[in-house]
Amino acid sequence: MKKIILLLLIFFSTLIFSQKDNGKIYLKNGEVKNGFIRLGLFSTFGFVSENIVVFKKNKESKEKIKYTLNDINKVVLEKKGTYFMKKNEKGDILITNLIYEGSPLSLYLYWEEGFNGQRSPSYYFQKGKEKLKLIYRGLGNSSNKKMRNYFSDCPKLAEYIKSRKFETYVERSPKFKDKSKLNSKLIEIIKYYNKNCQ
Repeated sequence: MKKIILLLLIFFSTLIFSQKDNGKIYLKNGEVKNGFIRLGLFSTFGFVSENIVVFKKNKESKEKIKYTLNDINKVVLEKKGTYFMKKNEKGDILITNLIYEGSPLSLYLYWEEGFNGQRSPSYYFQKGKEKLKLIYRGLGNSSNKKMRNYFSDCPKLAEYIKSRKFETYVERSPKFKDKSKLNSKLIEIIKYYNKNCQ
């Protein structure tokens, strides 16, 4: 019976997001660690149970150091890119990609893990050092109303969002032809805010 339970745990416990590569860990205490890094989330029965950042001096090393996401500002992997540890409104720390950096507003992408193992993109705004604000969740899930509320301090921008001015611009302009329409739209909105709404 114990063997059956153990096999079931192994079967249902998987790394639902995992990146392994040489790179650097930038710690909040100012230290920078160079070596082999495993960055990921561990899931049991489809539910995230543990954040994992494992550091080794090199791939073959048996000595491991485990960090929590709260210890880290960012992780730079040589072949996988840069990941930033950011808090959302609930206080959860997310492993995010920076899509566009602006002042004061920036755009981050977080890949949410579903129960069936499929991943869907969620987009967050961050104003200055504030916590991340969820703007879009999932493919094709338009949240223009949420954005209008977010930009209540800039009525002209809220009006442009309501009239879908940015969608029209991105759809018609040839410079966005081979780019993600959603990414481009959100970046154009952020650029407008940073330039005109401070």
